[in-house]
Amino acid sequence: MSTRILFLILDGWGVGEYNQSNPIYSSKTPNFDYLTSYFPYCTLQASGITVGLPWKEAGSSEIGHLTLGTGSVYLQNYPKITLAIQKGTFFDNPPLNHTAKNAKEKNGRIHLVGLLSEGAQQASFEHLEALIKFFNKNELEKIFLHLFVDGQDSPPQSAGDLLYKLKDPDLRATLATIVGRSYAMDIKGDYHLKTQRAYNALIKGIGKATADPIAYLRTKYNGSSAYNDSDTEPLIIDPEGTVQDGDTVLFFNFESQGMMQLVESMTRPAFEKFPTLFRKDVLYTSLVSYGPHISIPACFEPDPIQTSLPLLLSSNEKTQLKVTEKSKELLLSYFFNGLRHEAFPEEYQKIIPPSPETILKNPLMRSKEITETILSAMDERAYDAIFANYPAPDAVGHSGNFNLATKFVAEFDQYMHFIIKKVLDSSDWTLIITADHGNLERIYNPKTGSPDTEHTGFPVPFYLVSRPFFRKKTESDIAREKSSPPKGTLEDVAPTILHLLGLPASVGMHGKSLLHEFL
Repeated sequence: MSTRILFLILDGWGVGEYNQSNPIYSSKTPNFDYLTSYFPYCTLQASGITVGLPWKEAGSSEIGHLTLGTGSVYLQNYPKITLAIQKGTFFDNPPLNHTAKNAKEKNGRIHLVGLLSEGAQQASFEHLEALIKFFNKNELEKIFLHLFVDGQDSPPQSAGDLLYKLKDPDLRATLATIVGRSYAMDIKGDYHLKTQRAYNALIKGIGKATADPIAYLRTKYNGSSAYNDSDTEPLIIDPEGTVQDGDTVLFFNFESQGMMQLVESMTRPAFEKFPTLFRKDVLYTSLVSYGPHISIPACFEPDPIQTSLPLLLSSNEKTQLKVTEKSKELLLSYFFNGLRHEAFPEEYQKIIPPSPETILKNPLMRSKEITETILSAMDERAYDAIFANYPAPDAVGHSGNFNLATKFVAEFDQYMHFIIKKVLDSSDWTLIITADHGNLERIYNPKTGSPDTEHTGFPVPFYLVSRPFFRKKTESDIAREKSSPPKGTLEDVAPTILHLLGLPASVGMHGKSLLHEFL
């Protein structure tokens, strides 16, 4: 078996339909074609019930990395909260009831803060509805909404329709601010240009004033078919709805990654990234835990996780390196580690700063630097396992720009050449390539022609590359593999890596080794 593992996660690189909506299919990819022709290949399920989500629900980066790293499927926050709403236990939740009690005993003002989305990767419209109705039932009339319009997990210009749904007379709440997702949910550490502007809207009421945000967005849509909700600059609809001393705030996103910068700026008295106006005597609560660095109560805590691949490698005195860009740091350092923030013994990280250029100018982002870091680390021969996440495929998929996507795929394929060559020139490296969810493989809706910026429910690829696995396939072999249903799920990857390293499978992992499919 192999003595060293190189595991590449191509964020958002799924296996879609073989038609012109798929930029991977439409691009020249000689290096990926080489892998398909000479090495074990299959697809893996990465969505729905196979990763702990409702049936047919698209996966996400956080869930994908958690499943890849733990080798098990856990009921995710979205279905957990949705089931609680359906059963009625949601409305008996102690932390949630404490927020209502706190608001009643103080000034009666409560703020709901989170993503307004058609998707269910970061937040749910159903959850927002349930929260509004819960606080209405508790006779709280001063409910202010601070909503982040999406454009990534939803169609690019869908916020107007969602805002209209909030006009339902059964949902008694006041829209206070609107901020584009790219500002409020920045994950690149851009505190000054992005997070600060969202903070200033919610706390200081700084932004463009508008009494009719739906009309404002319609004007933007009519002005440019390329306009994306996520780029909406902060809008102030009700200046009386900013967060004040003694208020109550509930963050309703059920994933932590996009919330941490803003929540940190609002809740930490000694916050130093930009000037803040700390509000006194505010009760902050989140729908789910946003991690140990955000010390506020949560309505739903994560289920205990028994084990993870990084834990097992560390326990067996294996050295491991994590490589990615800043925007995906938590995926490898927290979710892949089984919701653990602290690095394990003999675990090292190389986090590359984000590119200052936009995705339109530099679709590869930091793919070059990630590749160079991997190749250099392989030369050092100091690591038993290297785990790397390439963020660019997902970012390009969210752009909805087909020409950009085909250009990216062809150029990205060239980076794989250097890695494949390095692996095959060695005698002890095994390369595994997969993804955390689908996205890039469907850049527009083939029926309507409209951009498709959302994650998909398509399976993801699984390549297994090393000298011992080399075998020339026939054309019929390749065609059969491409048309075959998935041979496994994301939870099977960690057991496969343990198998390759000659380590026993963990009792806490429910996946199976995929080597049995190929040997």
